[in-house]
Amino acid sequence: MLKNIIRFFRAARATAAIEFALVAPVLLLLIAGVVEFGNIFQVYNSVNRLASQYAIAWADCSDTSTSGSSTGLCSSAGELANYTPANAITNIFPQLRNFSSQGNLRMFQISMTAAVPVIATPSTSPSGVYQYPATATLSAAEIAAAQTLCPQPVSASTCPSDPTKPVIGVIVTASYTYTPLYFPTIMNSILLGHFTPTYTVAQLKS
Repeated sequence: MLKNIIRFFRAARATAAIEFALVAPVLLLLIAGVVEFGNIFQVYNSVNRLASQYAIAWADCSDTSTSGSSTGLCSSAGELANYTPANAITNIFPQLRNFSSQGNLRMFQISMTAAVPVIATPSTSPSGVYQYPATATLSAAEIAAAQTLCPQPVSASTCPSDPTKPVIGVIVTASYTYTPLYFPTIMNSILLGHFTPTYTVAQLKS
């Protein structure tokens, strides 16, 4: 009888150990998921703020004459150079600590007139004045964002409403590829496509 009781307790301990071995990985994955969700939220928020604040700040730079020609003060040799270094971005947004290798920043100062070459549609297509990187061209999403600066709906007669005064603005696109800290292989397979937030912001120049 005593041997049977001892065998029962031993079996109960073994069962508890097996149950813990089965449940522990799930609990660890849930805890890691909560932590990663918080990190991802911070990254999404930082990328959004990066694009928004850069667009607002750069739009305050004035170097365009009334005819639409540029004087160069806002170019890559001027104010634009203050925004693009990765260490400057990391200092402002520490959540994007590996921006030099995992981030992407695109900045354009655009001018829309009735005389620009066709990019999307005649007379409502943005033409780049300055851009970063130097060889960057406007994507379809950036063209669409630029056209939101025009009176809606966009047409040849409304953008610009006065052909002698081009619509001048800035476009900023920021993206960042977040690397999970815990269980990266599992997290990437579960949340595939949700680790690279991208935001495009258009702002009229003041």
